[in-house]
Formats: sequence, C-alpha cells, structure tokens
Amino acid sequence: MQIDTRKEILLIIIATIGISLVYNTISDNGLPLIRKGIELNWENDDTIDNLIDTKPVIQNTFVNDSSEKLISVNNGKTANETSQTAVKARENNTIQNQNTLTSKSIADSLQRDTLQNSETADKKNTPTAITVEQAYRLYNAGVVFLDARMEAEYNFGHIKGAISLPYKKVDEHISKISNLPKNSTLVTYCDGVGCDASIELANKLAELGYTNVRIFYSGWNDWQDKNYPVE
Repeated sequence: MQIDTRKEILLIIIATIGISLVYNTISDNGLPLIRKGIELNWENDDTIDNLIDTKPVIQNTFVNDSSEKLISVNNGKTANETSQTAVKARENNTIQNQNTLTSKSIADSLQRDTLQNSETADKKNTPTAITVEQAYRLYNAGVVFLDARMEAEYNFGHIKGAISLPYKKVDEHISKISNLPKNSTLVTYCDGVGCDASIELANKLAELGYTNVRIFYSGWNDWQDKNYPVE
C-alpha cells in the first residue's frame, strides 16, 4: 500500500512539473529555462543631459576649406594672366594638379565622413542601460517611459505616466508611440533584475528605427524602493 502511495505521489510530482514546463513555454510571462548571460552597455552620467532636448549638429568643414583653396587657386591664376606663355602653362599645370588634389581631398573627406556617420549611427542606435538615478533624471525631464510587461502587470501598478507596450505584443501596441519622432528619447523597463523584457523591447524598438532608446534595467522594483512616482 505504501509503495502505491509513493508511486501516486511521484506521478503527481512528475505531472505537476510537466504542466509547469508547458505553461512556462506558452505563457507570455514565461521564464527562459536556460538563461543567457546579459551584457549591457551602461550610459555615462555625463551624457544623460545630452539625451534631453538635444539635436545633432552636422558641420561639413571640409567644404569651406576646399572653397578657400579653390579661391586661392583662382586668385593665383588671375594674378599671373599677364605672365609669359611658358609661365602660364606651368601655372595652369600647377592649378590643374592642385584642383585634382583638392577634388581627391574632398572625395576622401566625404568617404571618411560617411564611414564615421555610419559608425556613429550604429553606435547611437544601440540601446544602452541606465541606473535608477539616471532614469529618475530623465523622468523629471519628461522623457517617455515604456512598460515592457504584460497588461495585467501594468494595470496592477506602474511608473506614473508610463505607456504600456508589452514586448511580446509590440506590433499591436506600437501605434501608442507612432506620433513620436524616431529620435525621441525612450526608456524601457520591466520588473527589474532577472526580467529581460525591457531589453527585448528596447532591441525591437531599435530595429524599428528608434535611435535613442535606454534600458532601465533595475526597473519597477527599484523604482518602488526609491518611492518614486507610481500609479
């Protein structure tokens, strides 16, 4: 009798584990069975202020430099128009060589600028993580916060003013921020350490072209511990 009871208990335990694994797999809030190591790039304190109401300024200084070179060349040509024919020929050759060098310099500068801008854009488009203190500074500056958790968790409590944008249902909810420019500063968060929804949402937004996404990784739990505004 005791053996049968033990078998029944063992079967119940196995069945319970099986049901739990199935539910975890299909649930929107399921946890990964094998957790991958998390590597986050953390935002520097000095750059937080630059995320607030800043606009990139593009300066093409090489155009002005080249223009001055061309003006100098043309002036030299005008000053020597009365020179002898042989001298003019040499000067014309010199001017042509200078123009060729100037054109090459412009082309090289354009290529360098294109590569640098591309690298800068890629770097800027990669979401970086922020601390709770940095998140609070951005919050006070009016930056939009996005709650990556499911609606039920959001309804139970969230950062005051945050928009519900479940990371597994981005396509269904993306219209909530469709009026925002793609370079708007956005902060994603979920429960906190151990919850990767904020990272997943940030990466999805980056794929959609949003270039200033920040991950508040310690999230809701840390925010509450600091007694920051909630609703």
